[in-house]
Amino acid sequence: MNVLLRNALGEVLREQRKDNKGTLRYVSKMAACSYGHLSDVEKGRKEVSSELLNSVLRVQGIKLSDLLRQVADKVSEMEQQQ
Repeated sequence: MNVLLRNALGEVLREQRKDNKGTLRYVSKMAACSYGHLSDVEKGRKEVSSELLNSVLRVQGIKLSDLLRQVADKVSEMEQQQ
């Protein structure tokens, strides 16, 4: 199995949203994104644009640098599972 950045990013975005007690519906509405598209991003089915990522992070009060560190950790975790 290949490690895909979109899978790691999606997992971290979902974890962050749940940690912040946010709903997918609320975050998608506030980030001006469709519910289905954000759901697909979180599931690793779709790539996320930098603009949408910025909007989602702004809504959740997360810094890009913090997210990228968590994604790097998730990628490392996924690579070890191979």
